[in-house]
Amino acid sequence: MNYRCLDHRIIGSFFVLLGAMVGEAAAEDTVLDALSYQTTPFTLSASDVLDGGILSGPNYKIMDVVSNDGLINTYELKTTYGMFRVETTSMLYVRLNELDALRRMELLKGTQVYGDAAKKAGKSPFVAAKDLVTAPVETTKNIVSGVGRWFSDVGRAVVSSDPHQEGALKTAIGHATLQRKFAVEFGVDPYTSFEPLEAELNDLAWTATGGGLTVKLAFSAIPAAGGQAVRTTSMAGGFKSLIRDSSPGQIDEIVEERLGALGIKASLIEEFLGNSNYTPQERLYVLTHLEEMKAVADLRLLLSVANTARDESIAVFNRVRIDLMAALAKEKGATRVVLAAGAPFLETGDGQVIGVFPLDYVLWTSALASRVKSVATSLATLTQATSRHFLVTGLVDPKARAQLEAAGWTVSDKVGTE
Repeated sequence: MNYRCLDHRIIGSFFVLLGAMVGEAAAEDTVLDALSYQTTPFTLSASDVLDGGILSGPNYKIMDVVSNDGLINTYELKTTYGMFRVETTSMLYVRLNELDALRRMELLKGTQVYGDAAKKAGKSPFVAAKDLVTAPVETTKNIVSGVGRWFSDVGRAVVSSDPHQEGALKTAIGHATLQRKFAVEFGVDPYTSFEPLEAELNDLAWTATGGGLTVKLAFSAIPAAGGQAVRTTSMAGGFKSLIRDSSPGQIDEIVEERLGALGIKASLIEEFLGNSNYTPQERLYVLTHLEEMKAVADLRLLLSVANTARDESIAVFNRVRIDLMAALAKEKGATRVVLAAGAPFLETGDGQVIGVFPLDYVLWTSALASRVKSVATSLATLTQATSRHFLVTGLVDPKARAQLEAAGWTVSDKVGTE
């Protein structure tokens, strides 16, 4: 599976990727002296680090020069919607999946089924409603004040400060529900931050609202075509129906109840639900992966770390790490979570401690050397584990691998990407 990750302009260094900020260690405290450290930025070729089949598509091309900061790759993505700078391979896969959805939406717009619905929608009274979506909040409140007494989701959309709430008017007329349904069927997050996709989903939902276009009819009309959708996460089948059929408010209620059932205290749950850097879909992802680890002790530590996200990309990184840890917990028989210098690790019943990170290409830098020592020192006080494992979803440079192994870590890369 492929995973999304964090924006290195926000995170800055492996200090925060592993946990809390610490000071630089002196040169004599690192495994190698300063002359042995690798320098950044480091240049890679897209054709060397990516499958050749995804380097270009009908509506995009990945530029060949890739910049690496010692941990993650930054790609330049040329699309029919403009140029986009995409940080991390995991986030790149998300964008490619969204671009594939946009391609299929464009195919739909070329069909007679869509054309007929668009004509009907143009004559619909919902055209006026579409204009009112951008009206001042007070005006919108007046429009739906009566509806809010019967429909809790509308009322919540009026008063909520959560940017992911779907809007009172859109909720009242069914637009929000249709937008979620189309997003789920196209395999994308209904609350996407990718502006071209957000605009197309919105337009498609208005056509469906006013023109009577159903999801089933729309998908039956899309002509078969090539292309390659990239799977960006793992999830049980019931997840799709929850996203499709539940409003953001309902999702929060589900998350609150089920996190509580895991024994996580209410204050941590409240803080998590109040963090708007997590979309409703991301919140549900976090919940589901934590539930997969319900037999593992101290899951509260994972949610506590997740609550530190102050940016959407950091929230995604935290969710991805929990996803990876859930898969490893089942495979390795994890018994508890430990927090070493602010970083979460799994401890297993047979004496292993495992840290897994969605990084792209790891170089041996002074920051990494310092952080590895700090984490190892902390682990020594927390656990009696006899082996330590460092896992990443991308690649570890041979020099970094050699130094990590010299420091007592077993290193594995390309984890969870098959």
